[in-house]
Amino acid sequence: MESQWSFFESAIRGLKEELGIEAKPKELHYIGVHYGAFEAEFYGKMFRDRELSSVYVYTEPVEIENLKLQKEEVEAVRWMDYEECRQKVHDGTMPNCIYEDEFRMVGKYLDRVSVGR
Repeated sequence: MESQWSFFESAIRGLKEELGIEAKPKELHYIGVHYGAFEAEFYGKMFRDRELSSVYVYTEPVEIENLKLQKEEVEAVRWMDYEECRQKVHDGTMPNCIYEDEFRMVGKYLDRVSVGR
């Protein structure tokens, strides 16, 4: 199993490769581990996903027009209200975005942070 540091390094590398964000270690906030699994048809073939992931939140300002999307990994990026996004994840109108329980982890973190301000 990968160490926590390996997940952290992967998160920093993924932000750079997939979005062009050069995050500093102190800018990523660890919020927990998530196990996800699903099966679905994807481009006409059965796709099975089983993954263990560490979940981080990046809270620095981001300008969408400055992002450099890796076309093989990221189709599009857009801003939306947390509750609107939660509903789209829940009802499946924004597929392959994030697991619903993983999204709730992010929401709990954001609630804790906003209470502490």
